[in-house]
Amino acid sequence: MLQELKNKKANTHICSLSKRLNIGLMWSMCADGHKGCCIECSVTPATTWKKIKVDYSENAMLLNDENDADVNKILGVKSPQWQYEEDGRFIKEYSKKIDMKIRINRIYLGMNMSRKEVKFYK
Repeated sequence: MLQELKNKKANTHICSLSKRLNIGLMWSMCADGHKGCCIECSVTPATTWKKIKVDYSENAMLLNDENDADVNKILGVKSPQWQYEEDGRFIKEYSKKIDMKIRINRIYLGMNMSRKEVKFYK
């Protein structure tokens, strides 16, 4: 069962987004020490995408052959230590067509971004 779940995850598109841009830990870790950027966007997924509410839970999901764990449930659970991310997720089975509309509203540049990178984004 575990290998089957790994295969399903490997064949799943995952779009994970945060609801906030001013999270210092995310700028430090995900934006390479404030050298990256944050893209504020509006996302309109096609009906092929499923919205997953992330549940931050102390209880780890126990996987065995007797329970009904599936990839959707697994991708919807995270440890409470990641709760500051306030993320939401959209998932769908792998296909060559990524039918999701993304409109960029703003781009926020990290305070340690190089001049070359700033020029690129401008």
